[in-house]
Amino acid sequence: MFVREKLNSLNDYFSSYQQRSGKGVYFCRIVSYNPEVEEFLMHYFEEARKCNGYISGKINNPDERQLAFFEEIVGTDFVMDKAFISNSIKKWLPRISAIQNKDISEALFAVLDGMMKNGKNLNMLKNAYMKYMCWFYYKFEQTISNLGKNEPPKILYEGSISDYEIKALDILSKSGCDIMIVEIPISANKSNYKPYSSDVQLVSISGGKFFPAEYSLAKQINNRKNTVKIQTQRPQKTYSPNIQPEAKQQIGSIEDHKIMIETNYVMATNIWLSGDIWENSYKIQSDRGTEKTYIYNMFVRIRGVEDKEQYMKNLLKWKMKLEGLSRNVVIVEKKMPMPEVSEVNSIKRGTYSSPRQMLAFMVENINFPKCGELEKLLRKSFLELFLNINEPLNILTNKAVCLLCWIKRYVPKLFVSWKIYEYPVFVLYGGCTSENEALFLKMLSKTPVDIFVICPDLNMQCVLEDKFLFDKVYDESAPLGEFPKSVDEISFKTAAYNAERDLDTLMYNGTGLYRNRQFKRAIPVKIQTTYEEIGILWPQEAKYRPDFETLDDKVIVPVICSKVSGVPNGDRDKYWTYIAGLIDDETTVIKKAPFIKHNSPNPIKMHSASFLKNGVLQIEKIKLHPVYKYGFIREDMQDYMFDKLTKLLDSKLIKGTFENGTEYTIVSVALNLDMNILRAVQKFDFTKEIPKLLIINTTEALFSLEDSILAAYLSMLGFDILMFAPTGYQGVERFYNKPFFVEHQAGEYIYDMEVPDLEKTSDSMNKLGFINKIFKRR
Repeated sequence: MFVREKLNSLNDYFSSYQQRSGKGVYFCRIVSYNPEVEEFLMHYFEEARKCNGYISGKINNPDERQLAFFEEIVGTDFVMDKAFISNSIKKWLPRISAIQNKDISEALFAVLDGMMKNGKNLNMLKNAYMKYMCWFYYKFEQTISNLGKNEPPKILYEGSISDYEIKALDILSKSGCDIMIVEIPISANKSNYKPYSSDVQLVSISGGKFFPAEYSLAKQINNRKNTVKIQTQRPQKTYSPNIQPEAKQQIGSIEDHKIMIETNYVMATNIWLSGDIWENSYKIQSDRGTEKTYIYNMFVRIRGVEDKEQYMKNLLKWKMKLEGLSRNVVIVEKKMPMPEVSEVNSIKRGTYSSPRQMLAFMVENINFPKCGELEKLLRKSFLELFLNINEPLNILTNKAVCLLCWIKRYVPKLFVSWKIYEYPVFVLYGGCTSENEALFLKMLSKTPVDIFVICPDLNMQCVLEDKFLFDKVYDESAPLGEFPKSVDEISFKTAAYNAERDLDTLMYNGTGLYRNRQFKRAIPVKIQTTYEEIGILWPQEAKYRPDFETLDDKVIVPVICSKVSGVPNGDRDKYWTYIAGLIDDETTVIKKAPFIKHNSPNPIKMHSASFLKNGVLQIEKIKLHPVYKYGFIREDMQDYMFDKLTKLLDSKLIKGTFENGTEYTIVSVALNLDMNILRAVQKFDFTKEIPKLLIINTTEALFSLEDSILAAYLSMLGFDILMFAPTGYQGVERFYNKPFFVEHQAGEYIYDMEVPDLEKTSDSMNKLGFINKIFKRR
């Protein structure tokens, strides 16, 4: 980072790096003036304007559109790390050199580090980082591009500066800029400036007066009728605030010459379409129209699908037929990848004073000598598109660079043999997600290319709007998925299979009948019951329980989550008989505490910290890890289990979650379930029998944190959970932040009861029930 030198004379500002003893920069503020100072400021004003370094009033905060563009290019992440900041600047300001990147990233990190030491949290640092990055691009890009030269770029701030603004100037000073702050007070004769850094030098003016509140250097210069001359240590120079008329006229003539492009072809986009647009796409030039100078291309967006079952097969057949007709097909899936740094660097550009001048020079990047007419069409389309966009020069330049990169990337792939009537096909599979994508397609539509924007999902958003665009909308919707690449990826269905699916629709849609594992997701909801109702609802399938409901691809599963405290009427034998009657093949029984000890072997535990990042479960990393043991479970159930684990973490039901590391214990328990429980999960059909967990504790022994996690997680998966506490003592609920069980006070508390062999009792009861059914005994 650059050091700051002490200013001995105002004229020192106009010395080069090499002429400065310490090879540093100047960062000063000035609060009063006299005629000599005003002459200096007018000279400095002209120098600052050369690199767009004049600021009057304040620097506007980034608006929503600017922030959205930043997030599109750089992303929403923020890490307080030099390498991260440097990489972000590389994406955001690709035109600056590696040395300039190093200077600005180190300076930005230093300022953010100072804010952190002063108590700013990570979210505040992220907001400041985004603000400064937007300022670098929208306000100071031209200044930053001049860093490192022998003549330091200059910034002149005129007004009452804010804390964020002084920090931004501090970054630019550390990066190699000379800075002068002309402090205009809010009220007369009162300085309101609070220096952010002690090495911002105050320039004392003997006999000077405070700047008036309405003072403006730009106005002072415009009010002067004659050329201003400033005497410095250098030879006298003449400064004029306006561009000379003859120079402006010359630039204008260059622009007009380069922007006026004539071609031998007329665009006839979509005017020839008739009938089936898929069949239309196969037609050659002579079948599309009779005018030899007309370009009969297609610009089509297709929403939805005609036949959901045949859609993927038909899409692949369409692509294969086009290729069989020697048509080049370029497919971009979901979104167009942003230009790489190497692609951006390949675009020739310079410094411009107007959008027209920028376009006149940038269009030279469209260079395809193998087909001169195509080159003309692309250039004409490019210029016509951008001449109708009214945006600031720097934003316009960035969009132009992006589109030029895409032209260089995709046009050679489309026109392999460089023949004008090839009609190659460009497919964007998925809607336009950004303005730049929409601009590129509109520009490409003015060339001999058939463009298909395919959005099978009717809920997909697409920002593309154009008066020449033909929209075809089907009634059915299908998930986007991936564009089929080969026959191996397509499942061709027989007529019998399709008939069976139609029968499924009739039988299993709103009839109360359900296919095996018809639903892939469940929303377990606790039933509020009386104690007497538990025994009635416990054996019932989910679809027969009150409040069971299907919602599209999900199902609401009413589950029991209750605690029974005490023994009804003090009758121990009847109590155990009742519990034994609840046990079946779907029931996991815990007879004493703790069930999972804190020091029980768990291979997940040592890796659980790496399975969470910023509070987010790293699902793909977990699935690929050697210790992950749920790979044998069906894929949709694995995804369901991860969804519920995420919900458990986010709910913070377990005490200490995201406070003292309890979240790592939650992950280790949920990913290390007992094999009998995993088999019950694998078997679980959300409309049918519900797996169960029955917990019994008759002593003062305490359940572990792990036991509490297990019960909560299984309940969220859709298990029935029933806890019996004849003592009335707390069980697994002692680790919960809020009530979780529906508690029933069933009778008197009895202590030191021994748990009998419930499974044996249960088997005897089941046999007796079977005999009773045979002899119709009640």
